[in-house]
Amino acid sequence: MSNDSHQPVCVVTGASRGLGRALCQEFEDRGFQVAGASRSALPDNSEGLAAHDSVNVQDERRVREFANSVVARHGRIDVWVNNAAVMEVFRVADGDAERWNRILGTNLLGVVNGSAVFAEHVRGRPGAGVLINLTAGSARAARPGWAAYSASKAAVERLTEAVAAEERDAGLRAFCVSPGAMDTAMQRSLWELPESEFPEARELRERAARGLIGDCRDIARRIAEEAGAQLRPGAPEPDPVFLPFRAS
Repeated sequence: MSNDSHQPVCVVTGASRGLGRALCQEFEDRGFQVAGASRSALPDNSEGLAAHDSVNVQDERRVREFANSVVARHGRIDVWVNNAAVMEVFRVADGDAERWNRILGTNLLGVVNGSAVFAEHVRGRPGAGVLINLTAGSARAARPGWAAYSASKAAVERLTEAVAAEERDAGLRAFCVSPGAMDTAMQRSLWELPESEFPEARELRERAARGLIGDCRDIARRIAEEAGAQLRPGAPEPDPVFLPFRAS
């Protein structure tokens, strides 16, 4: 099946809620064919998800099958957003292999799998491709209890820089997005932690009350704008880390 040149195709992982769901809605509003992937089931109100598959991003074979199914439906993939992530607060001395594997498996290996499959796809067809990998401020400023999450996001940033350099000649633009604090279920779970376990919980609650926490749809809009700009011929190379939201 050949893709309509007026309808670019976007893949979003972690698509069932939060920023992932907002990204699906935003890209669809901008005329993209959107294919979402997530481990969890979709909510009843799943607007913005024209197509959805259950995908464990840690499983390279399943990620590849998903990508192949999107290409079979739409002819190609133009934008791939590795958004799927998990977060858990624990100190290094209190962690175990299961906790580390869960975080690194989703946040890093899942990004490796999506990046590799998409880069291979872009190599094999004409035209540009845009790879967006989600990072976080904690990649550059670790906090107590955030070692696993911070390490996973720091690794994603270095991985993305390498992919951008390796695949430049194939037409792939790769960059990270650091969205900042957002009003999502995952981040709200942190606000509710006792301050003895997560000292920043009170600060985040206060920032939310003052309207200084990013809105998912606004952040999704800015990410989609940047993705669209990067698809245009002659676009300047993106910054390694794009910051779509800054609290005033």
